Amino acid sequence: MTTLYVDNIAPNLQSRVSVPGHVIQVVESISTTRDETTSTSYVTSSVSGSITPTSSTSKILVLTSLLYEKRDDSNSLYSTIFRDSTNIGSGSQDGLARFRTIGSTVANSQLTTHLLDSPSTTSEITYTVYFKSQVSGQTVKFVNDTIPGRITLMEIAG
Repeated sequence: MTTLYVDNIAPNLQSRVSVPGHVIQVVESISTTRDETTSTSYVTSSVSGSITPTSSTSKILVLTSLLYEKRDDSNSLYSTIFRDSTNIGSGSQDGLARFRTIGSTVANSQLTTHLLDSPSTTSEITYTVYFKSQVSGQTVKFVNDTIPGRITLMEIAG
């Protein structure tokens, strides 16, 4: 058996070691802005974060957590994730998540989502939560001023 002894190890600054499946970097963004809409088309929320992948083969794990408030009669909030200007939350118009409430009492609930994206770029990317109401004129809200809305972006080595 051979033994290797070293006094010091220095990284090769010209290369980056990345083991597939391992986290390379983590970015978190927090919003304390209250977001609300009566629109049945997706509108942007204040929950957004940017990341610059180190490799075009990396994947980005997008995690969100927001507090939803409902005050109207039976209504649903739909939520999705946009990468820059592209809806990547779902292939359907209903997006990544749906939160449905029934009845006229005030209701609060935590809405969390996760999505694994393959952006194939090393340019900066911005991920943003978008949301809409199921019923025109009925208000849906993210009450980020009560419990901050969060988006966490993790670069995963490809």
